[in-house]
Amino acid sequence: MAQPGHGWAFGSTLSSGEAYAKANQFRASIDSQAVMQPSFAIDEAELKAVREQQRALLQGEMFTLPRARLFEINSSFHETIVSWSNNGFFLDALRRINRLRRLIEHRVTTDRSRLAGQCEEHLQILDKLVSGDRAEAARFLSTHIDKAWSIKQRAAGGDGS
Repeated sequence: MAQPGHGWAFGSTLSSGEAYAKANQFRASIDSQAVMQPSFAIDEAELKAVREQQRALLQGEMFTLPRARLFEINSSFHETIVSWSNNGFFLDALRRINRLRRLIEHRVTTDRSRLAGQCEEHLQILDKLVSGDRAEAARFLSTHIDKAWSIKQRAAGGDGS
């Protein structure tokens, strides 16, 4: 028996503001829970690399890099932190959400003025993790993702539905 689409299977997409909002809620949950895992351990080389990347953005790269590269850097930042959970299920789930977000994000990231605050928050998250305050880092990660979502939602002129 033939399947619709000649056997091709397509996963879910972010086809509405509501789906996009739910994806961001899921991201906030994944990020914050990943840092609370007993197996969480910071990779020092990766820590240094993501710090340098955020600092380079703050020093002006946020205004010169293509939007696709900015999305990649942001996604990589969060994926790196989640990878430190040493639980591949968290990382796989986050990567899947990031693939779904990619096209929508490009539509709403034309205003780069918010990026400095986002980079500064990324550095604060790293500081909290390095200090060992994973509970505060988890709370801050969730707030950070919610805040970024609200800004993007306003920029897109949507109400999340």
